[in-house]
Amino acid sequence: MTSDTEQPKDEASTFTEAVLGRGLQKERWAQRFLSLPDGWRVAGVVALLGAVLFLPFLGAVGLWDPWETHYGEVARAMIARNDYVYPYWESAWFFSKTPFTMWLQALGMLVVGAMRGPAELGRYTEWGMRLPFALLSITALCLLAVALSRVVNRRVGLASAFALATMPLYFLLARQAVTDTPFVATLVCAMSCALIGQLDETTRHRSAWWYAFYVFCGAATLSKGLMGFALPAAIVGLYVLLARMPVDGEGLKAHVRWLLQPGFRREVREGRVPMPVLWEQFARMRLLTGLGVFLAVVGPWFLTLHLFDGVDDEGKLFWYRFWIHDHFNRLASGVHTTTPGGSFTYFIEQGGYAIFPWVAAIPGALALVARLRLRGGDRAEQVALIGLLWAVVSFLLVGASATKFHHYVFPVLPGLAILIGLFVDRLWEEGLAKHSVALLLGLVLFVLVGKDLAANPKAFPDLFVYNYERPYPTELVTRPLFSFLGQPVNVKSALGFAFALAGVLATVGALQRSKVAVFSSFWALAAGLALWLGWVHWVDLSHHWTQRDLFWRYYRQRQPDEPITAFYMNWRGETFYSRNTVKQIKDQAQMRQFAAQPGREWALVEHNRLNLLRSAVGPDKVITLIDRDLNNKFVLVTID
Repeated sequence: MTSDTEQPKDEASTFTEAVLGRGLQKERWAQRFLSLPDGWRVAGVVALLGAVLFLPFLGAVGLWDPWETHYGEVARAMIARNDYVYPYWESAWFFSKTPFTMWLQALGMLVVGAMRGPAELGRYTEWGMRLPFALLSITALCLLAVALSRVVNRRVGLASAFALATMPLYFLLARQAVTDTPFVATLVCAMSCALIGQLDETTRHRSAWWYAFYVFCGAATLSKGLMGFALPAAIVGLYVLLARMPVDGEGLKAHVRWLLQPGFRREVREGRVPMPVLWEQFARMRLLTGLGVFLAVVGPWFLTLHLFDGVDDEGKLFWYRFWIHDHFNRLASGVHTTTPGGSFTYFIEQGGYAIFPWVAAIPGALALVARLRLRGGDRAEQVALIGLLWAVVSFLLVGASATKFHHYVFPVLPGLAILIGLFVDRLWEEGLAKHSVALLLGLVLFVLVGKDLAANPKAFPDLFVYNYERPYPTELVTRPLFSFLGQPVNVKSALGFAFALAGVLATVGALQRSKVAVFSSFWALAAGLALWLGWVHWVDLSHHWTQRDLFWRYYRQRQPDEPITAFYMNWRGETFYSRNTVKQIKDQAQMRQFAAQPGREWALVEHNRLNLLRSAVGPDKVITLIDRDLNNKFVLVTID
C-alpha cells in the first residue's frame, strides 16, 4: 500500500493514472484497449515500445565491421552456394559459430532480394538482415513482460521490459545482426516460458510452456553454442536445488526410495503417498521429453557437422575448431581477444555503462534480494531468486572467461532487469521514504557512471565493437550544435546537462515525496537516451564502421573490368560488400603487380597506410582519394 508520507497526488494505483489522470480510462479507444485480455495488452504495449526504439533507421546504414559483415558473408555464401548446412567463408568451411545467426541473415536477404543484381547488393540488404534480430529482441521483451505480469503483477512485467529495452547494450545490440543478439533474445524467451511453466498456477498449458522452454534453449544453442543450454540449465538447476530440493532426512530418503523401490513408486502412482518433491519438479518440467525436444532442435545440425570430414582455413575439423578452440580455449586461455587479461572489475565497469541509467536502481535491487527467502516465499520472491541466479551465474561465467569483450556482459542484463522491475514495484507500493538509503546510493552510482559517459561517449559504441583502439569520430560529439548564453553546446556537454537535469529533478521529487516526479524524470531520461543513441548517434557512427558507403561509390563510379583490392586489410566488410570478389593483397610486390595492370584500378586502404600504398605502387602511378572524410578508418582510392 502507499506510504503515509506520500502526497495525495501520488495515490493513483498506476503510474499511467498518476501522469495522465484516471479520466483516460473513459476514452473509447482506452476502453476498447482495456477490454483485451491482460496478456495481449501487456505484449502490445511492450511491442510498441520495442518497435519505436529498435526499428527506425535499422537499415539506413551499412553493416558494422567486422562481426556483422563476417557472419553476413557466411549467410551470403549460403544463398550463393544454395547450402544452408555447411557454413562457408571466402574459400574454406567456417566452423567457429553455430548457424542460427546466419540463417536469420540469409532469410532477410532472400526476402528483400539482396542478391538480385549482378554487382552491388540490394539497397534493402541491411533492412532484411537486421530486421529478424530486432523482431526477435522485441519478442523477448514481450514474453518477459507477459511472464512477469502473470506470475507477479503487470507493473513488474512492464517495468522490467522497459528497463531492459532502454539499457544501451540491449537496444544497441538489437540493431546488430550478430550472434549475441539471438542468443540473449532466445535465452530471455526460454526463461520467460520457464517462469510461467514453474510459477503460474493458473495456466492450462503448463506442458506447452515447458516444451517452448526447451525449443528456445535449442535456438539459443544454435546461436551461441554451449552457453545456449548451459546457462539456462544452470539457472533452473540452481533454483530447483535452492528452492525445491528437500534438506531434511525424510525428504532425501523418499527420493532414494523412489529410485530403488518399485513398491514405493507404485504407492505414489496410486496416490497413497505423495510424490517426492524433486521428482515432482522434474515431472512438472517435462524433463525427459523436454530433453528429447531440445535434441530434436539441435541434434540434426550438430550431428551432421560432426560427421563432416571437411576442414576450415586452419585445417581443423568441426569438432576440434568448435568445441576445443572456440569453447574451452576461449574460456581457459583466451582466443583472439582485443582485451586480454583483466580482473572481475572489468565487467563491473562495462556493466555500469551497459545498463545506464538503471545503475541507480541497483542498490535497491540488491537490498530487495538481500531479504528474500529461498524457501516458502511468495511468487515475487521466487522470481527475485531466479533473477538473482540469472545475473550471478552469467556474471560468474563471463568473468571467469580468459577471452573478454565488453559485450560479454550482455547475458547479465535480463536478470538485472527483473530485479529492477521488482524494486520499481516495491518502490511504488511502499513509497520513497522506506527506500531512501537505497535511492541515495543509487544517486551516487548514477552520478559516477553518468559523469564518465558524458565525458567519454565512445564508451557507448565500445560496448559492442571489436577493436576499442579504432578511431572514434570525435567531431560528432565535440562540434557545436547551438549556442546557449553565448557558449557553444556540443553532444558531450548536452549529455552532461541532460544527466544532471534528470538527477536534479529526481532528487527534488524524492525530497518532496513525489513518486510521480521521480519516476517521470528518470524514465524520460532512459527513453530519451535510447531514442537519441538509436535514432541519431548510432546512425552517425555507422558511416565510420561500415564499408557499404565506399562500395556504393565504387560500383557507381567504376568502369567495366576495373578491379578492386583491399590492401593490408582483413575487416570482413570488403569481402561481404564485394560478394567475395575483392582481391586481398598483403604484400607490396603483389600490390605493384596489381597496379601495373592496364587501365584504372581501385583500392581500399586504411588512412594510416596511404603512404605505404603509394610506396607500393611506385612513383609513376597517381592515387586519387574518393570522399576522403566519408570514413575515418578506410578510404577508397583510384590508381591511374
